[in-house]
Amino acid sequence: MHTFGVTALLSGLLIAFIAQMYLAAMIFKVEPGKAFISLFIPGYIFLLAKRNGLYGKFLVSYVLGLIIFVIGGVILS
Repeated sequence: MHTFGVTALLSGLLIAFIAQMYLAAMIFKVEPGKAFISLFIPGYIFLLAKRNGLYGKFLVSYVLGLIIFVIGGVILS
């Protein structure tokens, strides 16, 4: 069960990370100046995604990754 917990924890973290990097790449294509600023202001990239209509698709994969991450943490505890 320990191996499954570690796998779920790391895969959930990876899914959330990939979703956030994909969102950053899409924002850089649309608004490179504001996307550069979002590297220094936490959470600003989510606002930019909402303004550009990318938030819905991103949120599904991001929340899925976080749910898998939490499940892995619960299994390991």
